[in-house]
Amino acid sequence: MTHQSNRLAMTLLLCAGLLSCAKKQETIAIGEMRRYDDPFERFNVMYPGDWVVQPDAKRVAFFSSEDAKSRFIDPTSTGPLGATIVITIQPQDTLSDVHQVVQASKDEIQGAKIDPDESVMFSERPAVKYGYAYGIDAETNLTGYKVFALSDSMLYTFTAEGFNDRLAVYQAVVDSAYRSVHLFRPKTSESFSTGPSTTLTQFSSDHFDMQYPDNFESNFPSKKKESLALVEFKGYRADCTIRVDVLPAKKNTVDKIFNTYKTSYESSGLYRVRKSGGATIGGENFMYIDLAAKKQDADSRAYFAVKNDKLYYVFMSWHRPESEVYLPVFENSVKTIKLKA
Repeated sequence: MTHQSNRLAMTLLLCAGLLSCAKKQETIAIGEMRRYDDPFERFNVMYPGDWVVQPDAKRVAFFSSEDAKSRFIDPTSTGPLGATIVITIQPQDTLSDVHQVVQASKDEIQGAKIDPDESVMFSERPAVKYGYAYGIDAETNLTGYKVFALSDSMLYTFTAEGFNDRLAVYQAVVDSAYRSVHLFRPKTSESFSTGPSTTLTQFSSDHFDMQYPDNFESNFPSKKKESLALVEFKGYRADCTIRVDVLPAKKNTVDKIFNTYKTSYESSGLYRVRKSGGATIGGENFMYIDLAAKKQDADSRAYFAVKNDKLYYVFMSWHRPESEVYLPVFENSVKTIKLKA
């Protein structure tokens, strides 16, 4: 009886050990780390050498894989899950309060489970941190945290996010990157150029390729229901952008679509039509129209092309007093567009 009892006890202990192992959280060890140096000399950070890097004018994002990058761009898509780290730096008004910034950030993710604020240090600067989690669909959720530091009239933000358990899986890597961030004191406010860089960087998608100023960000606004693709390139000024929208042409010719949009502009009361014409870009025939905003100090130009029953609608706008700064760079950017089948 004693022998059987001992065997039973050993069996139960073995099963408990196996269950414990089965439930053990997967973790990714810290491997080779590389240093990313901000081109504007505002910070540097060590990141995993096998992660994908996407720098923009005011931020840099690191993704655990190319698939993870695609998933963060469109969280509702399918594919492997992953994690991301994003460091953002933005000039702030000297009267800004970090708690106001934190609250505004929380307001953007309404419906999420938000943890209480924590006081932390970020690169030797006092900072505020909060965690959050929300559902994407029945099988996918996103967890993350943000850290905000306000110093030298600059807002420094560190964001870490992961789908399902991925943030926990990469926790050691994320923590290592966080500890490695070194922020530099800005030399002067002029360190930030508000105009577009004349150096262009590549953007690629399933519908078109083009180049845009390398100190601009590529963003993906909410698409209209029928839109096939929508991307916006934006720099320091929110009113100076290039937006490309791909829509079904519905068997309409470019001339018909152009005239419909032109009539819409004229009847809206918002624009004055300055001129219109045609251009060949990337071997494709485009029509364009120049517009002047009636109630704002802004000018715009819209381009239209139809290929394979898809409308390529390019709308760029800029601050009128800075036309000589923005327009030549925007025109050079649009000239690089290559439409795909």
